[in-house]
Amino acid sequence: MAEPTKDEAGQLQPAEGPSYKRLTDADRITILHLHDEGLSYTAIAQRLKRSLSTIHDVIQTYAPTTDLAKRKLAAASQRMAENIIENGQPRDHVATLKGLGVLADDSGLKLQIAVGVSLPGLPERGEGLPIVSVNSLGSDS
Repeated sequence: MAEPTKDEAGQLQPAEGPSYKRLTDADRITILHLHDEGLSYTAIAQRLKRSLSTIHDVIQTYAPTTDLAKRKLAAASQRMAENIIENGQPRDHVATLKGLGVLADDSGLKLQIAVGVSLPGLPERGEGLPIVSVNSLGSDS
C-alpha cells in the first residue's frame, strides 16, 4: 500500500496510486475454494488479509443463479404463454405445450389434411382429392 508523503511545506499529501492490491484470478479462485470448504467470510478475509466486503463481492459475483432463474421463468410463464398464443407461430405453440408437458412428444404422430377446391370439372365434396401427410405435429416441413 502506498503511504502518504509530506510536501516541501511539511503538508501531508495523499498517496499516489491505489491504496489496495487488486485481486488476481488466483485470489478469486482461492476465495471461492475456501468458501466451498465452509470457511466464513470473516475467516477468509482474515486469512487472505482482505476486506470483508471484497470477500463478499467475489462470492456473490460467482454465486450460482440457476435456481433464481428457474423461479423467475416459472413466475413469468403465464405472461410468456399469452405472448406465444397472441404472437407465436404454430411450432412455438407446440414446443411450449410439449415443454409444459401438456402435449406429449409423439414423433410417430401423423396429421392428414384434406384440401377441397371447387373448380369446374373437379368432383364435389372432396372426392378423389389428394391427402397431404405431415411427419409430426409442429414440424417445419
